[in-house]
Order: sequence, then structure tokens, then C-alpha cells
Amino acid sequence: MGILPIIKYRNFVVLAATVTISIGCMVIIGWIFDSRVLKSLHPSLVSMKFNSALCFVLLGLSLLLYNNSINRSVFLPKLLAIIVSVFGFSSLLQLSGYEILVDELFIDDIAASSRQEQHPGRIPYITSICFMFGGIAMLFIGSAKKPLIIVTQYLLHSITLISFIALLGYIFNAPALYSYTFPNSMALHSAVIFILFSTGASLANPHQGVTALFTGKLIGNIMARKLFIGILPAVLIICYIRMLFHRNNILSIEVGMVLLSIAFLLISLISVWVTAQALNKIAEKEKLFEDNIRMGIDAAPYALILSDNESKIIHVNFQAERMFKYCREELMGLDCKIILPEEIMTHLNELRKEFYRSPRVITYKLEDNMHCHRKDGSRFPAEIVISPVITSQGPFALTSVIDLTARVENERLAQIQLEELQHKNQEMEQFNYIASHDLQEPLRTVANYIMLLQEDYPDNITPEINGHLVVMDQAVSRMSKLIRNLLDFGRLGRNKKLVFTDCDTVVKEVTADLNNLISYTSASIILNDELPKLYAYDTELRQLFQNLINNAIKFRKEGTEPRIQIGCRAIEGFYEIYVSDNGIGIDEKHFDTIFHIFQRLNHDDEYEGYGVGLANCKKIAEMHGGKIWVESEYGKGSTFKFTLIHFKL
Repeated sequence: MGILPIIKYRNFVVLAATVTISIGCMVIIGWIFDSRVLKSLHPSLVSMKFNSALCFVLLGLSLLLYNNSINRSVFLPKLLAIIVSVFGFSSLLQLSGYEILVDELFIDDIAASSRQEQHPGRIPYITSICFMFGGIAMLFIGSAKKPLIIVTQYLLHSITLISFIALLGYIFNAPALYSYTFPNSMALHSAVIFILFSTGASLANPHQGVTALFTGKLIGNIMARKLFIGILPAVLIICYIRMLFHRNNILSIEVGMVLLSIAFLLISLISVWVTAQALNKIAEKEKLFEDNIRMGIDAAPYALILSDNESKIIHVNFQAERMFKYCREELMGLDCKIILPEEIMTHLNELRKEFYRSPRVITYKLEDNMHCHRKDGSRFPAEIVISPVITSQGPFALTSVIDLTARVENERLAQIQLEELQHKNQEMEQFNYIASHDLQEPLRTVANYIMLLQEDYPDNITPEINGHLVVMDQAVSRMSKLIRNLLDFGRLGRNKKLVFTDCDTVVKEVTADLNNLISYTSASIILNDELPKLYAYDTELRQLFQNLINNAIKFRKEGTEPRIQIGCRAIEGFYEIYVSDNGIGIDEKHFDTIFHIFQRLNHDDEYEGYGVGLANCKKIAEMHGGKIWVESEYGKGSTFKFTLIHFKL
């Protein structure tokens, strides 16, 4: 695991890098302007060498650049790490007597003598080792190879330990701890920066090395954090007090050791007690969580079975008891195959290792034809979902079962009803055709006899009788047309076929068919938008446009040239098309009735028609998964709108 995915600790990593760079720059400024305070914090303390400050700046920059190198080259951070490693190794060689002159690269000894500084660039032994370790660690900190990451972590841990010992030397005023018996010593602020830097850098890979002990989320990690945070400062304070007592001869060594032992015991007891309380709270939360899970399982509206990795039943809910006719105690510890389909158990046994290693949900639906077993031996179709559940007690499988008996029966009844409905529709179509044919025959007979009377007995037919015959002939003709329209309405969509249709082309062809009527009325048809190309029932769609355009021309205002506008817009899987006119308009109370068959708003002597056209339009729109409606104001024209679903084949 590299540095980049660890978002949680990134702020601390940035802080560590920033502080390292800042203090390094501060010391460099101190050397440039000969400020003793910036170099050593106090005249009595060891100063940080110029080369040490420079290496800290390079290490901080390397860590900061690694932290921000998402999807970018890490060449520069690695280069800086190599420079630091070379500085550390060269300083060790210089201290061992080799004349490499790395000490005088930036500040020479002659110039420094006037400042009363001995070897201003010479890095101490132990500091050189830490820089060498730090440079190597930064070189491999972003590696994807686990062995290199582990080596990196332990190099950083070594720096932390060495610098912490040096820091304790300053706290307890024990020079041997920060000089490590070498002639030169690690500076106080060097020790502090090394601790901060190594801790921050180790958080780049928080799940490796000693760092993993304090960053994990398990109970052991929580206990380690609490014990460490509680014991470390307490031990340091007690040891410091013990040292003061010893130096001032307040207590004898024997009494001091006894008191120190008692203090350690009390600190350990308090730390263990605090940690135990925290762990008990965690355990209570886990128990509460498990109880809530069990309550959730019991309250589920479908059967749930919890089983272990050997398919032994651990828990079932109330719905499972009802579904399988077992009581809960009977199922505990039994193999799942007693109630679940054998095919599923065989499949799950084959996938067991993969199922728990790479958790995934397995679903069996109605079409998989799975049947569960009840206690009485009966079987029922079921939908089954098996989900892996990883717990502290091991991997479990949570199986949900839905009884599909009612659904299968409903689908069977729906299929029977559909078949019956199709049969009745066929009978209705046949009846419609036969009835229409049989009704046409007597009408033709009546019409023929009217014609014979007019032709054979012209002298016997008075004008009054002739008028009656004409009215009878018109009524017969009207009745014949109504029957034909009714037959056409019944046949509408009977042989429908979806084809890819260009609505622009359809409108142009309909306009061409109505050319005589358009020319006679001086009508104008305007396309405001490009009409869609979609799968549609071409013949029926053509009839829909023809009826609407024909009506727009027919119901025109007297003395006004018809102006018809056609447009379209796409809405959530549908196309909404409108046909707008400047005709006589429609009263709002008739918006619904005009789409009913044989419903007319005007007298025959005003506008010819039989009240079938808009009923056909409604049926055609519904065939395309849409609907049709009108927006109008009487005397101000009408806009008919209809929607067509965007069929995908």
C-alpha cells in the first residue's frame, strides 16, 4: 500500500513535512546571519549543523512531494532522497578520516572559526546514520512491493527510537544519551524533527510495521493505543521526579526504587482499568449491534436464514418458521439442504472458498426454477438471494427466501385471462365483420328499391313522395358509411407492424394526398421543428396525421385561410407532437367527449362527418404507448397534442 491512498493521515504527513522544512530553513538562516538562537535554541545546547539543516529541508520536500504526486512522476522526491542518503554516508566517511570535504561544501571552517563554531558543516555520527536511514526510506516509501515497504517502515522506526533516546538525554540531562559516547552530539531540535518526520513518514504506510499496531481498528490496536498514550507520559514524569529526588538526596536509593515500583504498578493498574472500560464499551456496542441485526432479521417481511461456512443453520427469523413449517429450535444446527434446493447447495459447495474470499451476492430468480422444501415434504417455487457476511466469528451466509407460489399462480391466471381475452377479441372482430356485412346487405336492398321506384314509376311519384325517397336514400347512405367507419375502427391496428418511420416524410406524403383540399381552401402547413425518426406503426401513424390535418382544414373559420403548424419536443422517453390551427376552436367542456366514437359537436349541415376520426386518433396514440389531448379556446383555434413512445428494437 503506497502513500497516496492513505487520505486519513495525509494532514499529519503534510504537517510533519512542513515543520521539517520550516525548522531546517530556520537553522540555515541562523547560519547565514550568525544567530545562535536559531542554530541551537539556547547557548548551552548543541547547535544543529548547516548540512543537517539542509538535509532536513530536502527530506521534508521529498515527503511533501511524495504526498502530492498523484498520477505524476516521483523522480524529484527520489532524487532528493538519494542526495540525503549520500550526505549521510559521506559524513560518516568524513568522520572516519576520509578527506571528502563534504563538511565545507557550503560553510568553510575558516569562516566559521570567527563565529566560534567548530566544524559548522560536520554532521554528528548518529545524525548522519539517521539521515542515511531517512534517505533510503524515502527512496522506497512509495514502492508497491511489500518487502521494500517493511524495510522502509523499520528504517523509520529506527530513526524514531534513536532520536527518542537522544531526546530523553536532553530531558534527563544525560549527555551520554544524545552523544551515544561519540565526540559530537545530536542537537535537541534535530532529535525533535527526526521524531516528527519519521512518525509522519511511517503513516504513509500505516498498515505495516509498528505503525500498524497503533493505526488498526481491532480491539488489540485500540488497547495498544490507550495503554501507550496512558503509560508513556506517566512513566516519563515519574522517572523525572525520581531523578530529581535522587540528585537532591531527598530519598535513598532503596526508598526511591520502592516508590518507583509502586508508582509503576498504580500507573499500569489505572491504564489497564481505563483500557478495560473502553473495551467493555466497544463490546457492549458490538453486542447491541448484533442484537439489532437479529431484530432486523426477525422483523424482515421475508424468510432469512443465517448459516456458517459449513452450511449449518445458526439463526432463522419468524417468516422462515412460517414458510418452512419448522420451529426455530428444530432448524438450529441442521444443514441448509433440508430446506433449500439441492442445486443451490451443490453450487455453493463448489464456490465456497471463492464465495467467502471474494464476497459477492448470488441470486436465483423465478426463471431458475428453484424449489424449497417444507417440513411436510411439499415444495414451492422461490426467489433466493445468498449474501456473504464477514464477522468476528468467521464468514457467514445470509440467505433470503421469497415464496413465489402466489406470484406463479397469479401469472398462470393472468396468462389464462390473456388467452381468453385474445379469443374474445378474435370473436369480437369476427362478429364486427359479420355484423357489418349483414347490415350492409339490407341497406343495399333498400337503396336499390328506392332507385327502382324512382326509375320505374316516375309518373306515379309525386314531388312529395320523391322528397321522402330522397331523404330515405340519404339516410341509407349515411347508415352505410357509419357501418363502414365502425368496421374500420374495429380493424384499426389488426395487422399493425413496427417499422422505422420518418415522421417528416409521413407529413409530406399526407400533405400531398390532401393537395386538392389544401389548394381549394388556400391552407398553409408549417413545420416548426424537425419531426422524429422512430419505430412506429406506419399506416396507423399516417392516418393519425391525416385525420388531424383534415380536421384542422375542415373546421376552419369562414373567410379565414387555414394556417396549420406542426412541431415536436422530446420528453422522458416520449416524443410530444402537436398540430395547431386557427380554426373555430372547441369549448373546454367538450375536451374529453370529442375523442369518443360517434360524438359530434356540429350539425351535419354545418360540417360533414360521423364522429369517428378523433376516436381513431385516440386509439392510434394509445397503440404507440402514448395519449392524445386538445388545448383550445372556442373561437381561437385548437392545438391537438399526442405522445409517441420511443420504441427500441
